[in-house]
Amino acid sequence: MFYNPSYLVLAIVFLGITLAIQIGYFWRTKRKARIPDSNQENSDQTKATTEFERIFMTPLTIRARSAIYVSGATKQKILEIVRKVGGERMTVTSYAEHILRQHLAQYKEEINRIYEERGKKDLF
Repeated sequence: MFYNPSYLVLAIVFLGITLAIQIGYFWRTKRKARIPDSNQENSDQTKATTEFERIFMTPLTIRARSAIYVSGATKQKILEIVRKVGGERMTVTSYAEHILRQHLAQYKEEINRIYEERGKKDLF
């Protein structure tokens, strides 16, 4: 049975978004629940927060935009993350863009391999 490769890529992207949202939510929940035992733990936590913020919480200006639809539950989780973790200028659009860019960079080779198996050249 043959599937349209663009649907496969779209499914992979949405799975990546869902996973990133769940990881972000879990990370934020665990971070609040932790009681640091030492100064070293505080330092490690600050580094992790900085890395997350560097990758996902940097506001972007996106001029040519396109709509992507997600479930209401996913939208609420994203809104909560952006409101509570992001800065004043952070938007849901910027956060979603960062998640998708990270996902595509992380799975670039695997996506291309699957796409090639369907008889096409590299997407990226």
